[in-house]
Amino acid sequence: MELTRISDLIGTRTTTGKPVPAIIRDVIIFGIVSLLGFLAGKGKSWAFIVGMVLYALDAALSGLFQMWLSLAFHVYVLYRLWQGLKANQARTALGW
Repeated sequence: MELTRISDLIGTRTTTGKPVPAIIRDVIIFGIVSLLGFLAGKGKSWAFIVGMVLYALDAALSGLFQMWLSLAFHVYVLYRLWQGLKANQARTALGW
């Protein structure tokens, strides 16, 4: 994800002025994405939508930095997430 790359490059400081190690920021980002994936797997449509919005923002970073292969991959994953959302909605409509 481009967000983790940027997070690794930018030093973040806490309120005490001490830097936050990049691995901690990366783990937090990974945790959020994992939680959204888990909830989407449980059939929560809102988790699909939030995940797609966050991933689209990450795709925008790929485009901004002219990382075309990464952007193409992001577009493919967004398409697959859209298919997953539609399948989830169809499953919900059937009452499963």
